[in-house]
Amino acid sequence: MPAEQRPASPAAAGLALGATVKYNPHLWAPDELRAIFVVRTRELADLLARLRATADGQVAQHLLITGAGGMGRTTLLRRLALAVADDPDLAARWIAVTFPEEQYTVSTLAELWRNVLNALADAREREGASPAELKGLDAEIRRIGELPIEAREAAALTALTAWVAANGRRLLLLIDSTDLILANIAGAVAGAARAKRPRDPGRADGGATPLWRLRSTLSHDSGIFWLGTSSQALEAEHAYEDAFWDFFDRLELRPLQVAEMRVAMLALARTFGAGRGLTGAAGEREMARTLDQRPEWLRALRAITGGNPRTTVMLYELFAAGGADDVHSDLCRLLDSMTPRYQARMESLSDQARKLLAHLLEHWAPVSARTLGELAGVPTNTVSGQLVRLEAEGLIEKAPLKASKKAGYQAAERLFNVWYLMRYPSRRVRRRLDWLVEFLRLWYGGDAMPALARPRAGPQADEAYREIIARVGADAQRIADDGAGSTSHGAEQLGHAPLLLQAHLWLGNRDLARQALDRLAQAAAAGNAEAFARIREQVSECHAIGLGPALRDLMNASAWADLLQPFALALDAAAAADPAEALAGTPAELRAVAEEVLANSFEF
Repeated sequence: MPAEQRPASPAAAGLALGATVKYNPHLWAPDELRAIFVVRTRELADLLARLRATADGQVAQHLLITGAGGMGRTTLLRRLALAVADDPDLAARWIAVTFPEEQYTVSTLAELWRNVLNALADAREREGASPAELKGLDAEIRRIGELPIEAREAAALTALTAWVAANGRRLLLLIDSTDLILANIAGAVAGAARAKRPRDPGRADGGATPLWRLRSTLSHDSGIFWLGTSSQALEAEHAYEDAFWDFFDRLELRPLQVAEMRVAMLALARTFGAGRGLTGAAGEREMARTLDQRPEWLRALRAITGGNPRTTVMLYELFAAGGADDVHSDLCRLLDSMTPRYQARMESLSDQARKLLAHLLEHWAPVSARTLGELAGVPTNTVSGQLVRLEAEGLIEKAPLKASKKAGYQAAERLFNVWYLMRYPSRRVRRRLDWLVEFLRLWYGGDAMPALARPRAGPQADEAYREIIARVGADAQRIADDGAGSTSHGAEQLGHAPLLLQAHLWLGNRDLARQALDRLAQAAAAGNAEAFARIREQVSECHAIGLGPALRDLMNASAWADLLQPFALALDAAAAADPAEALAGTPAELRAVAEEVLANSFEF
């Protein structure tokens, strides 16, 4: 748009919008973005190194940043633009050209290149270009818009090439949602099922398909570096398979770990405040004090929300305002704040797509198209088409199925799945998630946990068995009879349960072993941390002496199976040749917890 019509940016207007900006990183002021950008520094350094290594006149190796929604793709692009502008050497060679996250007006190459010209004019205005230069760019944009439609593509590209040649600076195109833009250019509605488009040999000129013309430009024009984002690899979509198969390098953004989430929250507190109006170093100290007082809460919420950076911003707000007094309450507050966004996401879908997505979310674990069709009463071929659309929109993603080499589908943003389970499904489905939250509270809340894990292995196994049996001996049945039907969770009752559990498993008394396990599980479910610690101890010891599979089966048959499920999954994985494969097909949140048990309760 003409310079006189361009609104001033929030940064230019001196606005500091604060951490409440979660979905529009471009609204953060530059100093705010510099201050809070603390966990994707390695990726930023990699991108800057690529720019420095791309010599003048060399065609760039174009790149896509991939990752699920909320993983920080857009924020990384915005931070890269700032870093280029802050570096005199890079700024002399490159100009970072940024765009809105969704370019809804782009469906042709002509519209794409004209948008680039518009974004270039915006970038030069931010750099303080003269009114004459901006007026010239605006006039060129208007002139191209007045040409016949078939002439606009070449004219816009020629104008960009001329600008690069005249100014000696190359265009760094920071293009969000590259997958959706390419889908539009391919002539299809984003997410629609599309047939493959074969290459037209020898037609790399104006007669080639739009995607091949775009590839030809990117492959030969050293003045353009396409550095975009995508919710998935382009190879996953047939529309791009020929023109862009194996064309882009990829940088995948992975979930944050607990330590990274803590670093991010401290940076947010330093920049935006914490506690009662504390900012700067005082705000950071206040946040550190809060996190130190409740370390288990951050670890638990990380496990159930998947380490999503956007979620981390929301966790910052929750902790900065002062959390409640349990993980479940904090999770409910977090999910409540997401409700408007997630409701809008569901309501934007067609009736059939919404129905299928709801069944997928209720299933929780990865599900095949066939199973989803059976759940929803929809033909499999119809389900497959809808899944393609939902995947292209970033709502779902492919994931391994349990006990199968085929891929299924799950929610791409795991917090979305958790929100749905907590809000809509039956009490039984919600209860499974409640148990997971309770497991996390007990797992992270007990100081005695590490000391109680005493794996036994190798030559000590037989001796350990003899010790267990000797301690119980002839009194095993009497202790079991005394404890049968008792609802007491006191230390006296709990003291017998671990002995009975191992002894009866060893002797093959499955029913009595289950009574002992249920006694521990019931006490743990009532909030008894010691009982929960004893279960963890039994998991470790039973695995070490070869009773892991028997204990796993017992846990799966227990009335408290939901609470015990992370332990059962860890036992299954510990006994497998490939633990990662054994956990495939498990809901992401549950898998993360099972991996935590696996890492901290077993010795290999």
